[in-house]
Amino acid sequence: MKTTEFTIEWMSCGWCSGWVTRRLQWTEGVQSAEVYHITKKAKVEYDDTILTQEDIFEIVQSMNYTPSFN
Repeated sequence: MKTTEFTIEWMSCGWCSGWVTRRLQWTEGVQSAEVYHITKKAKVEYDDTILTQEDIFEIVQSMNYTPSFN
């Protein structure tokens, strides 16, 4: 298992962070996901034999948010 922490831009409310959290949690290989709209921070624990960090970023990008390391 690996853990990645990153920033997600363009989230404006709790619903947004909940939506991203659920989408990540439903992804095969994700053990846990926590996303906070106030701090714009995300923490994802994932199985690196199934997913890469780039895969996680692509999921967030597909939801029209911008992930980055800041």
